[in-house]
Amino acid sequence: MGKRKTATLQSIADDHNVSIATVSRVLNNKGNVSQSLKSAITRTLIDNGYEIASKVKISNTVVVFVPDYANPFNIDVLSGIEKAAKLSNYRMIITRTKTTTSNINYYLSLIEDINVIGIISLSPFSDANIVKRLNDIIPTVMCSDYIYHKDLSLVSIDDTKAAYNATEFLIKSGRKKLIHVTSTLNHNYAVMRQEGFLNACDDNKIAVSENDILYFSTINYDLVYSQLNYYLQVNDNVDAIFASSDIFAAAATKAALNNNYRIPEDIAIIGFDNIDLSNIISPALTTVNQPRFDIGYQSLELLREKINKSNRIEKQIFLDTTLIVRESS
Repeated sequence: MGKRKTATLQSIADDHNVSIATVSRVLNNKGNVSQSLKSAITRTLIDNGYEIASKVKISNTVVVFVPDYANPFNIDVLSGIEKAAKLSNYRMIITRTKTTTSNINYYLSLIEDINVIGIISLSPFSDANIVKRLNDIIPTVMCSDYIYHKDLSLVSIDDTKAAYNATEFLIKSGRKKLIHVTSTLNHNYAVMRQEGFLNACDDNKIAVSENDILYFSTINYDLVYSQLNYYLQVNDNVDAIFASSDIFAAAATKAALNNNYRIPEDIAIIGFDNIDLSNIISPALTTVNQPRFDIGYQSLELLREKINKSNRIEKQIFLDTTLIVRESS
């Protein structure tokens, strides 16, 4: 005897925001339904006691959206996701996405040929409504970069607090002229780290002008070095740099040394992420340590909860950061 049905086809259709005809096509294994939607409806039908015509294999594939493959930070996060995925017997597919887009069809097109049961996104979203619509179709977890919403799941850090503490460390060590080197503000983490930098300066009565914040559209060492090299030539009163990534901070270190600054005597530099590079260059970088592997691991664990419906409440998980003090400050 089959499992007792606990939901009607109409209620399942309503849950997935589709017509009852679409649910019927999935139930009877007929017609044209996208793989991702078919997988989601199939799982709901089976959970509610329905038997799918001619056995449909349930996918074990999760997809990970990444903004780029070159950033060392992403590599460590992906390692954490991969470790947790293997322990859960999930397959992991990585796909690169645009920096931001407000078109949900773009995201759906990335997975239309893949039978996917969940999404983890390291890529920034432009709008919480896009994430909510995507999450309604397939379980979604934002990883590292995120838009905060009580009805969306994420694993990250408190970027504002971490940036505030790093900036205040520079100020308390006697620095008076600080600049911030960061990504353009279409990255949510850049918005929050800038906020932390400005709040710390404001609370400690350190004046900051628009010229004291340098924005870069990509995390490109050579580009940052070139522009900072010129900036330090024409602004010789800078005594501290807070960078929103270690690659930015490494480029700042080279630019400062090229302009005959002594580090940290003349200028102190703090980075962000604590990637391997930060402890290899000379002088070694003071930096904000993110638990990159754990962020990835916890993201997959949270997604697994959502897939298995053991967690019906969206969770926002923030892991702790620490300031690693080294030679550059």
